[in-house]
Amino acid sequence: MRFSRKSIILSGLAVFFAVSLLIAGVSLAAGKNEIIGWAWSDTAGNISFNSKNCDTDDNGVIDNTACGNVGSSVTPYEVAIASNGYLEGYAWSDTVGTISFNRAETGNPPSDDACVLSSCIAKVDSTNKVVGWARAISACNWDGSRCVGSGAGSNTGGWDGWIRFSCPKVNKAGTSCPFNSYSVTLNTIPNARGFREFLGWAWGGKEVAGSISFNHKNCDANEDGQSDGSEARGTENCPALGTPIAEYQVEKGDPIISLPTAQFSCDPYSCGIDDSDPCKCYSNSLAFLKLTNESEVVSEITQSDWSVDGVLASSNQYGNYSLKLSPGTYNVGLAVTNSKGTATTSKMVTFIKGMEADFSCKTSEGAWVNCSNLNLKVDQGTVIYLRDDSSVPFYSTASQGGTINSRVWTNNGSADGFSNQGGSFTTTTLKAFSTKIGLTITDSNSAGRTMFKEYNISPRPLPRWKESMPF
Repeated sequence: MRFSRKSIILSGLAVFFAVSLLIAGVSLAAGKNEIIGWAWSDTAGNISFNSKNCDTDDNGVIDNTACGNVGSSVTPYEVAIASNGYLEGYAWSDTVGTISFNRAETGNPPSDDACVLSSCIAKVDSTNKVVGWARAISACNWDGSRCVGSGAGSNTGGWDGWIRFSCPKVNKAGTSCPFNSYSVTLNTIPNARGFREFLGWAWGGKEVAGSISFNHKNCDANEDGQSDGSEARGTENCPALGTPIAEYQVEKGDPIISLPTAQFSCDPYSCGIDDSDPCKCYSNSLAFLKLTNESEVVSEITQSDWSVDGVLASSNQYGNYSLKLSPGTYNVGLAVTNSKGTATTSKMVTFIKGMEADFSCKTSEGAWVNCSNLNLKVDQGTVIYLRDDSSVPFYSTASQGGTINSRVWTNNGSADGFSNQGGSFTTTTLKAFSTKIGLTITDSNSAGRTMFKEYNISPRPLPRWKESMPF
């Protein structure tokens, strides 16, 4: 790593270092790739893109001897590439302080490339070229939350703090770059560590940062530790041929792992509830409430624990949960865990009494009983009485607050052969050796849902008479 630097003088710059402390505790969401490593400016020195450069185990304490003061605390910071290619977060230079990629803080950059607000934000485009701007916020007029204006601050010796990542020979506004053309690109081929390196130069203004190199390979292509020279490299930015060059580079690192956000939603589709509360469900033998795990950092979650009233009910890596409970109100919780820790959330879930289908059976001389008790007592051809009302032991019930709108009786799937079909009291004749008697009810409170109950009755065959000769 390269840590020597030339001295530069910015009048009053130290006043602005306090601004840099505002990045304390920066945390970027998942779905992004962090950037690690250093860039180098011959005038501004090292520019670090991640506090892990000095704090390799990310515990807030310097552990890299190259950074000096091992054991001293370090404020976390990082730059990351979001899923849409935009760079977010903060870089750091001991010389110029915090470099922000947050347009709400930096304000709009100079319009010499005629860029619009969105395209001015530093971004890795579809060709792996870095376009746009970032800004050292120590070099602007700071109002406590953002830079005021795109020009230089009052105490910076004329530097505006803008760092530009690419400039064609002639830009959109028809003007030329400050020196030749320059650009930063993201290599498509991973290095030996599996990371993709940035190559090329950015420009930080001749007053302070000058040309900023993102990789020692810009001037040392064969990596022999010596400059290839400006002439050999076709650029005026490299030291003279044979000048020692230490290794440095900026790389696209691993995906950022942050503390997950626990959240889930209720899906009452299988409950038949028509209510503004999706976490309300009818309770019966068929209804269940689907709980959908919508926690963030999906790919990094190692465990999801579902609980009911504080008691663990289900555990999986990242799954949904189907809940079926008796009538009542319950506190359903979800705890999701990744390498950063555990996050929790909970919702109140209500189950109300749901519809149930049932009925009783009897023969002409028998008592009303559960239909399954007739299996060994009924002869083929017997008339069976069926009843579904509160005067018999077994009968259907509507869901809470509803009524039974209709009944359909079936004998081996056929609705024929019933007296008072559709009523609560009917008869049918057992004709087959095995008969399935069924009842389907429709509930006014279940948005057209139905419930079905069936009993399998096995009547005995009628006796066969055969004439015999007298003795």
